[in-house]
Amino acid sequence: MREAGGWGRGLRRLAAALIVAWVWFGASPTRAQSPMFLLDSEIDVSTALYTLDQSTGQLTLLGAIDVMLGEATGLAADGPDVLYVTTLLGNVIRVDLTPSYMATTLGNVGGKLTQLQLDTGGLLYVVDEQTDELASIQIVPLTKTVIGTIRVGSVMGPVLDIIGGDLSRDSLGNWYLFTNSADLMSSSGKLYSLDIATAVATEIGPAMWLDGRITGLAFDYGDSDKLYASARDLDKLLTLDPTTGMVNTSVDVCLTCPTVFDLRAGDLGVPFGTATATATPTSTPTTTDTPTQTPSHSPSITSTPTTTATSTNPPPPTQTRTPSSTGTVTATGTVTATPTNTPLRDNGDPCSSASQCASMNCVDGVCCDTPCDGPDETCDLPGREGTCVAVTSAPAPTLSWPALVVSVSGLILIAAARLLRRRRRG
Repeated sequence: MREAGGWGRGLRRLAAALIVAWVWFGASPTRAQSPMFLLDSEIDVSTALYTLDQSTGQLTLLGAIDVMLGEATGLAADGPDVLYVTTLLGNVIRVDLTPSYMATTLGNVGGKLTQLQLDTGGLLYVVDEQTDELASIQIVPLTKTVIGTIRVGSVMGPVLDIIGGDLSRDSLGNWYLFTNSADLMSSSGKLYSLDIATAVATEIGPAMWLDGRITGLAFDYGDSDKLYASARDLDKLLTLDPTTGMVNTSVDVCLTCPTVFDLRAGDLGVPFGTATATATPTSTPTTTDTPTQTPSHSPSITSTPTTTATSTNPPPPTQTRTPSSTGTVTATGTVTATPTNTPLRDNGDPCSSASQCASMNCVDGVCCDTPCDGPDETCDLPGREGTCVAVTSAPAPTLSWPALVVSVSGLILIAAARLLRRRRRG
């Protein structure tokens, strides 16, 4: 009986050890990244939308935005399949990704709209770079309402000069804003917290970004509210500490990896609540022979993204949006169903702008595999349309030595004959 009891205690201890090992090595919390979108634009050249892998920096092309609508710099995601884009000409565009890519111009609300973010209530918040104003945009009917001029410290503080940058909010409803000192490669910049009810910005920490322009800002709600920023002049995706503004990590952005992609202007966008933070129940064995398991679940964010004004997300802390005395409705646009569902063209197909091409390169009137901007390069060589090739001039014809001697002798005889003829006439 003692031997049997010893075997029983040994088995229970072995089971307890296996449970501990499972907790430490097999049940660690896992988190899923949210889908991230990047808008890449340059005025009068092309505007393209991509998905961006936060871990590798890999870009995947989704489609283009018509450059005639203005340089597109504002981006917000309403779930994984709907995006909103604003331009420097005041246009608001809806982009549907399913069942196929389609961009629809909703209307024009005016302003030089650079920074864009969607709230959980279905309201867009946007920053006007020309007037340094914060405004909200209601989708239906399309209406822009100015909240106020963005000021530092208080409603009576100095006006914050907005140059590029982006607007974002975390899962708890805290808003952040980044702006640059100039639209130059030597630009510096700073991260601010933002009260969207009063348009008051507060500096975060002493850190100042000194390595060029930041064009995009977005929280990854599925990955512990990690704050990402796109650095145009470094061509990198950064993670920032939202409490100090300091850079934590960086990764090169690439379309054809490992070749680094040349980032231009444009925001980042991450849909709210599309990735759920999950944790596996942990087990805590006691010191007795019979361990007990006490599951402890951490809450997870779950939502069903919709394009209506009603959100199914767990409500974050409620902010009272009380428009200041300067809040006025400034523009009302009429929704115009003008889908631009034009397939992108292959290399070699005729084009008039880069936004028509899958490669985003329109050279010599055809879609080209590269920018093809080197000396003596062409992309419309007959038979090789769409491929950038170097064109060299044909060398001038040369004569062999015997032919050269004969040619020179002939010229000498002709000259001698003409000279003799002149003497006879004289």
